[in-house]
Amino acid sequence: MLPILLLVGVPSAAGTFYVMWGQGQSTAMMLSTTSMNPPPSTLLSSCSGIATVVGVYGAQGLAIRYFEGDSPSSSMVDQSHHKTGSRAASSDHAQSSSSFKPPKGAVDVLKRVGKPALLHVGAASVAFFFAGMVQTKVALWQNPGRRQGK
Repeated sequence: MLPILLLVGVPSAAGTFYVMWGQGQSTAMMLSTTSMNPPPSTLLSSCSGIATVVGVYGAQGLAIRYFEGDSPSSSMVDQSHHKTGSRAASSDHAQSSSSFKPPKGAVDVLKRVGKPALLHVGAASVAFFFAGMVQTKVALWQNPGRRQGK
């Protein structure tokens, strides 16, 4: 099951991110008064696009924790208990790891992994869309002759 998910899921997600970057680029081109051809990428425009992916996905990561049911404040409290090395925290950890039950089939795997995976892929898709827009806007800003369609 896992090899099939890796062989299908990872390339599908990568293709989705590529398409979303292109959609962001075409949206930026439609919003500007340029020719139909996108401007060439520069180092600054590429770096700004990558920074946008990291920033937008990082900001959405805070919201994803709430949708997954794990609030940032509770995870910080759990980490602080583990750092202190208290016996109560270690016994809680031992009880929670001993109660793990492996998934019985594909439906059980999808129930456990499906929602978090979709949230993360959706957040990354939105991040790549905005990155495509920012990268194109910066490239247009750096090439002013392309704005008038020259």
